[in-house]
Amino acid sequence: MTNRDEQRGDNTMISMGKKLGWMSLLLMTSLAVHAQEFKLFDRTVYVHGFLSQGFAFSNHNNYLTMDTSDGDFHFTDAALNLTSPITDKFRVGAQAYDRKIGKLGEGHLALDWAYGDYRFKRWLGMRVGKIKTVSGLYNDTQDDEFLQTWALMPQSIYPLDLRSTLLAHTGADLYGDISLHRAGSLSYAGFWGRVPYDNTSGWVYANKDIQYPVVSIKETNFGGDLRWKTPVHGLTTGFSYLVDHEHWLGTETFNNGIPYIFITPKQRRRVGYVDYQVGKWHLTGEGMVNPNDAWLWDKVDKWFSYPYGYLGWYVSAAYRINKRFEVGSYNSQYEFTGIPAPDHLFDRAACLRVDFNNHWDLKVEGHYMSGDGGAADGAAHGFYLFNNNNLQHDTTVLVLRSTVYF
Repeated sequence: MTNRDEQRGDNTMISMGKKLGWMSLLLMTSLAVHAQEFKLFDRTVYVHGFLSQGFAFSNHNNYLTMDTSDGDFHFTDAALNLTSPITDKFRVGAQAYDRKIGKLGEGHLALDWAYGDYRFKRWLGMRVGKIKTVSGLYNDTQDDEFLQTWALMPQSIYPLDLRSTLLAHTGADLYGDISLHRAGSLSYAGFWGRVPYDNTSGWVYANKDIQYPVVSIKETNFGGDLRWKTPVHGLTTGFSYLVDHEHWLGTETFNNGIPYIFITPKQRRRVGYVDYQVGKWHLTGEGMVNPNDAWLWDKVDKWFSYPYGYLGWYVSAAYRINKRFEVGSYNSQYEFTGIPAPDHLFDRAACLRVDFNNHWDLKVEGHYMSGDGGAADGAAHGFYLFNNNNLQHDTTVLVLRSTVYF
């Protein structure tokens, strides 16, 4: 055995030891955690959070910036949030979040959201601060892992690479619920804000891949969501619309490091969805279109058009066998349309969820994927060139993910 092999073996044992430690922590925490609360200046403060540890193994292509072709335990995230009702109508809250999913997050603690919420009437409320963006069925609740069947949400609509750029905005929301009596009820949300820049998001790695490394991104968005809870019990449908303005600064490493400016004057993300829960079944479908009339400037070519866009949809079905076991499957389809050529990522997944108790679950999920989502075009959708020397067309991935929540 060579010294290199011995060192690799030692590193593997150390990594396994660390992950066994994580799993032991998950087990011990699951036996002890409950939703906590305490008093502060005569106000009750509620404490919730989660700790999640995963493992991913693929046949050859590395996925989500992890080294999954060798099996990778760098799939950890956690959050802790505090909320408190100041009055009957006004409440405040904040959440700290950390993740290390391959190179995504890099273990940097972040303020996920923090806002004040005033409810004037049932039909009118306002939030101000850093607020989760309501888009599609689950964008603002995707971290409520106990609500979801899946170890990985359908990546056509909820890409982990871009969580930090899609999850929240700093600004203001108006929202409310309107009774339609026998016709059900409507929920609405309208928002405006600035999107935080994350230097460990998929955009950073994808643009470095194609020799357009990013220095900074300034981004604002506005939009809304309209959701109809129909008179059919368990049936909800709705539509989200988001307009996004981006201004990127970077350099072209292939062109002697000259600076460039990349702008998207009006990126329009539209998502339609339907959700039906009947008996032990949970059926869901979402579709998204996101055209983008972008422009690129550099000292050589000046301004020129750089159009691209995304199309995505999925359908899913889950069946709750009993209180301990749930099974499900989804078909997720994503297409990248842009320069120099379109590409896609089709993902068929099947999952078994095991609930050990009310605070601890394990999800075992298999994926068969076709395409790489536009890795060579900097699409930031699962696959990256920096840890894939020779991307293959098809990929199989096994994901194990266990979460303790309270």
